[in-house]
Amino acid sequence: MRQIIQFNITKEGKWYTAEGIGIPVVTQAKTLQELNKNIREVVELYLEDEDPAETGITPSPSVLVQYELANV
Repeated sequence: MRQIIQFNITKEGKWYTAEGIGIPVVTQAKTLQELNKNIREVVELYLEDEDPAETGITPSPSVLVQYELANV
């Protein structure tokens, strides 16, 4: 079972977007602090009604984020 859920974070305009890697979840916010809160919430909601055996994810996974810099 996976103990880590990964997210890719991008920024477009005033919005940060976090997209789950390997799980079908996306969230957005205007600040990284708010995005962090939203990521935790969306992970909890995703796992709430899912069977860990079906998702392959432990009930309390860690979250790893990757921030993508565009136009460097």
